[in-house]
Amino acid sequence: MKQTIEDVENNEELNRSMWLYPLIRGGIITVAGILLIVFPKIGPIFLSAVFGLYLLVLGIGQTVLSFKLSGSRDRWWQLLIRGGLLIIAAVLILWYPFSFAKIGMGIPLVVGGLFLIINSLQDLLSPSFQNSGSLSRFGSIFMIILGVLLCFAPVFSALLLFRFIGLFSLAGGIFLIQRALSFR
Repeated sequence: MKQTIEDVENNEELNRSMWLYPLIRGGIITVAGILLIVFPKIGPIFLSAVFGLYLLVLGIGQTVLSFKLSGSRDRWWQLLIRGGLLIIAAVLILWYPFSFAKIGMGIPLVVGGLFLIINSLQDLLSPSFQNSGSLSRFGSIFMIILGVLLCFAPVFSALLLFRFIGLFSLAGGIFLIQRALSFR
C-alpha cells in the first residue's frame, strides 16, 4: 500500500523559516565568549553561583520535608539539621563566590597537575620510552611544565582555561550567526 504526502516542505524552505533561533543562540554564545575572554573570572563565579543555588534549593527542600515528616518520623530533626547546614553553605558560597571558586577549582587542578607530573616522569624514566624520538620527550617535558603550572598556579590555570572556553565559544557563536544569516 503506497501513500504520498503532498504538503511536506523541502529543507530549503524549512531552513529559511528557522533562521532566527540559531541567530539568537549564536548571539548569546558570542557574547558569552567575549565576556569569558575579557573577564575570565566570570566563569568560576558563574559555576560557584550555580552550585550555591543548587545547594540552597536542596537545603530548603530538606527543611520543608523535615517539617512535613515531623509528625510521622522519629528522626525528622536530622533532615532539619542537614537542610540548615546546606542553606548555610549555600549562603556562604553565594556570598563569596570567587573564594569558593578558588578552592573548588584549585583542588582538582592541583590533583590533575600532580597526575601529569607523575605520569610524564614515569614516561621519561621508562627504558622503553628513552629509545623513542625527541618529539615524545618534548611532549613529556611539556606535560611536566603544564603539571607544575596547574599545581603552583591553579587560579591562573583556571582563568586561562576559561579564556580558551571563551575563544571556542566566540568561534562557535560567530559560526552559528553566519550560518543563520545564510539560511535567511
